[in-house]
Amino acid sequence: MSEATVKLAVQGENDIRKEQTTSFIPRIGETIALEPDEKFRVVDIEYTMFGENAATTEVVALVERL
Repeated sequence: MSEATVKLAVQGENDIRKEQTTSFIPRIGETIALEPDEKFRVVDIEYTMFGENAATTEVVALVERL
């Protein structure tokens, strides 16, 4: 998987917090920072692939606030 649309969903919130196309795919257990004072831990990941040979990939990472 070279690039994917990655969406971050914060546990307990109804909206997608951040969305970007990137080659960096977070892993469960990793800590990520959306802002310098906001840190989150990835608790679950869902992959969805579209198109022939999975040409388009969407990743939704469920994160919890630390």
